[in-house]
Amino acid sequence: MSPFAGSTRDLAWRDTDLSAFLDDQQDHTSIQVAFRLAYDLPQVARVVVGTTNPTHLAELTAATRLRISPDTIPRYRQLIAARP
Repeated sequence: MSPFAGSTRDLAWRDTDLSAFLDDQQDHTSIQVAFRLAYDLPQVARVVVGTTNPTHLAELTAATRLRISPDTIPRYRQLIAARP
């Protein structure tokens, strides 16, 4: 799985607001929320990333501490399952 479709430079990552998935107000970027969601959609224990940028790795490591709203993942799955 590539949570960023190979690149975080796409404008969609600046325009997409994923904060609805968070438990409460937390300091984050859309990239961090997307990375954190990669652990829950589907549920996994590890996500592999590749980077040569220590700042990028630190940002992703910080993302693992984001708290996801316990109600949003099941609701998201229901919405996906209900699609025709």
